[in-house]
Amino acid sequence: MGYHLGRLDVAQKIAPAGASVATAAFGAQTYKIAVSATAAVNIKVGSGAATANDFLLPANTLVTLTVSPGQTLAAFGTATVYVQELA
Repeated sequence: MGYHLGRLDVAQKIAPAGASVATAAFGAQTYKIAVSATAAVNIKVGSGAATANDFLLPANTLVTLTVSPGQTLAAFGTATVYVQELA
């Protein structure tokens, strides 16, 4: 199965290890991101730390999210999280 995500822009990888870790701020033209993780993690878009109460992203699942320029994605758990900005 293929996904049409649009044009790929900046890619980021974060690796929370039991604490919240955030990406760098999204670019000035970024309004969509694609996110996946190697294990289940909680994620939060905006600013601030992610907690166990935030959205649960299942392992090996691709989601696309609407964001605003300058926001970040924070992840809480133990996994490698891949974030792809879409242009």
